[in-house]
Amino acid sequence: LYLNAMLDSSNSETFPAISELCEIAAHRKRPLVFWIGAGTSRWAGLPSWADFTANLHKEFVRKEPSYDRATASGALEKQDFPSVFGLCQRSSRQRYNKFMLEALTSGTPTAIYKRFIDAITRIEPASLITTNTDELLEQRIAAHVVMSSDFEIVPQFLAEKKSFIAKLHGSVSQIDSLTFTDAEYANLLSEKSLINALTRVFEISTVVFIGYGLRDDYVLKQLNTASDLAQLFGTGPHFACRSTTGVSLPPSVRTIKYIAEPHRDHRTVIQVIEELGPALEGHGTSVFCSW
Repeated sequence: LYLNAMLDSSNSETFPAISELCEIAAHRKRPLVFWIGAGTSRWAGLPSWADFTANLHKEFVRKEPSYDRATASGALEKQDFPSVFGLCQRSSRQRYNKFMLEALTSGTPTAIYKRFIDAITRIEPASLITTNTDELLEQRIAAHVVMSSDFEIVPQFLAEKKSFIAKLHGSVSQIDSLTFTDAEYANLLSEKSLINALTRVFEISTVVFIGYGLRDDYVLKQLNTASDLAQLFGTGPHFACRSTTGVSLPPSVRTIKYIAEPHRDHRTVIQVIEELGPALEGHGTSVFCSW
C-alpha cells in the first residue's frame, strides 16, 4: 500500500506497467535485465552527473590556464556535459585522470545503497548493465564483469543464466576505458558489434531501467542517433522507472512513474525491485503485484 501511494497515479501507464512487470517475473518467460543508472550511485554519496561536471569545470577554471572556460561554460549551461569533459581532457589529461580517479572512488555506501544491493541480489541470476563507472556494484555482487569491448558475450551469459555486470562506460580502475567525453561517446557508439549485442539483449530479455537520469537520457539520445531506437528496443516489453519523463521512449518501453517525495533520493525505485522478489522466488506475487 505504501508503494501504491508513492507511485504517480496521474500517469495512466504506471499501474498497468508494474502489474505487467510482476507477471513477467512470476512466469519467468524472459530474463530480467536491470539497466543501472547514475541515480543508484548517489545512494553511495557520489555526485549526480550535473554536479560531477560542475565540480570538474571549477577544478579546471582554477588550475588550467589553457582551459577554454568560455566554451565550457556555454556547454555546461546547455547541459552538454560530454563536451565539458572533452574540453577538460584535452586541456590536461593528467589533471583530468587524477580528478576522475579521486571523484569516482570517493563514495561511502549508505543504508539505502545496501538496501538496493540486497534487493538486486535476491534476483538470480544478477543480470546488470550499467552506465556507472565506479566499482560499487562489482565490489558487492558476485558476477562476471564485462567491459564494453567484450559486450558481445552478454547475450550468451543471458542464455546460460550466468550473473554479469556489463560496464557500458568502462570502469575507474581502467581509466582509459571511461566514456565521458563527446569523442568517447562517438567512438563507443560507432562499435557495430556493441549495438548488435545491445539489440539482441532487448530482443531476448525484459530490461528494467533503475536510477534513470540525465546521463541515461543522453545515452538513449545517442543510441537513437547511432541506431533507430524503436528497432533497438524491439517489441519488449521493457520498463523505465523514473520520476520525470525526459527523452521520448519507444512504445515497447513502459513507464513506471513514481513521486520523488518525501524522499528526494529516489529510493522508491528500490521498492519496485523488492516487489519482484516474491514472484521470482516462487512464493507467488505480492499484494501490490496482484493489483
